[in-house]
Amino acid sequence: MRTEVDIAWAAGFLEGEGSFEHARRPAMDTRVKHGTLRVSVEQTQLGPLEKLQSLFGGKIYGPYVRKPRYIGGANIQPLWIYRITGESARELVLDIFPYLFEKRKEKILSILDAVPSKIRMGVVPEAEREFHPSIPVGAEKKP
Repeated sequence: MRTEVDIAWAAGFLEGEGSFEHARRPAMDTRVKHGTLRVSVEQTQLGPLEKLQSLFGGKIYGPYVRKPRYIGGANIQPLWIYRITGESARELVLDIFPYLFEKRKEKILSILDAVPSKIRMGVVPEAEREFHPSIPVGAEKKP
């Protein structure tokens, strides 16, 4: 169970370290035509990524060993990558949205407008209607 403190922590962590992207799949992949929402974070510390995974799901990839950028470079720690995509990423974004700064909110809204979702199919979550300016209240279709 996620608490408000957990959600606020995730928002702060992702605001500072995360990446919100409109990820397009390769042209050969016919399952998703227009791409998907992807949230990702790269870290040398595994702990914060495991916390995100326990709160929202997603996958952790790594460790990846990086090469020093110059001869005699410092000891470089392994890199871990957390990723969550699709509707799971949308749920994460809906939870943390109130805690984000305006610039980040604008980027997320532009991604949500570009990717296929339940909104396009007529199912509009109540939480999303509250902040998404292009969705009028009561706009969802009845099945």
